Amino acid sequence: MRYLYFTTLLFILLGCAHSTTAVKGLREVIERMPEKKPGWIVHLPSPKNGRVYVIGTRTRGTTMEDARYDAYQMALRNAAVLAQDKIKSIFERARTEMGIPEDDKDIGFVLNDMMRAVSKVKIEGAKEEDAYYEKYKEMTKSGISYFYDFYVLVSVPSESIDRAAFSAIEREQRREDLNQRAAKLLEEMRKNIE
Repeated sequence: MRYLYFTTLLFILLGCAHSTTAVKGLREVIERMPEKKPGWIVHLPSPKNGRVYVIGTRTRGTTMEDARYDAYQMALRNAAVLAQDKIKSIFERARTEMGIPEDDKDIGFVLNDMMRAVSKVKIEGAKEEDAYYEKYKEMTKSGISYFYDFYVLVSVPSESIDRAAFSAIEREQRREDLNQRAAKLLEEMRKNIE
């Protein structure tokens, strides 16, 4: 009798424990728009009509509006990365043509400064081309929660990427001009001390 009682209690405990762990963390898509996931989520469209495409994503957004906003902002950051890549390419070409070694520390800071500068430049002319989202329902310890995964396709004029890169180069040139004037001033000050 004890054996039967013990076995029954064991099955009840194991059954309850098993069902709790199987459900916790379970999630399902309860809504998606449009119904079919667009191909651009996996394969970025090629540039066309003078515009390049970038994608922004936000996963586990608490509201659809916040998820959409965050995804769009990420797309703009990705557009700034295109401008940074352009600056890196131009920098490397110029460095190579001038015969400056790759490990020249006196020149390396210029690239880093321009990267920071271009990240502050506003990319103009960005346009949301398409969007896709999935709404999830998830079982948690405290009950059921909902969240959104949001994807946005944004197009940016190629010339806007070029302008952002050019603006960063100009900003660095102005800074270097000021540094040269400051160096002349310091030299003059040194002469007055001697």
